[in-house]
Amino acid sequence: MTFSSGRLTTASPFCRRKPGTAKARRWRSSRANISPLSQRILARDNCWERAYRHLMQAYNALGDRGQLARTYQRCLQTLKDELDVPPSQETQDLYRKLVHS
Repeated sequence: MTFSSGRLTTASPFCRRKPGTAKARRWRSSRANISPLSQRILARDNCWERAYRHLMQAYNALGDRGQLARTYQRCLQTLKDELDVPPSQETQDLYRKLVHS
């Protein structure tokens, strides 16, 4: 925590906006809300790739490359086990783009 403009704020290395601004709080909140929503979707349909892509993008935005990789691996394994297919080209391309960015 740091003092900014005479008040105590939480500094976030993942948010480039000024930590105390409403816009920064909404940005962090929207990223945080993606994960539970995507997890609920995957609990009902564990082969829905769009949910995996949303999770990968959220983890990338938060700087959590480990969770990004685990999410892709979970997608890869689930699609193989359930449907005997690889992830779509869109999912593969997104993963490569995020890993190499």
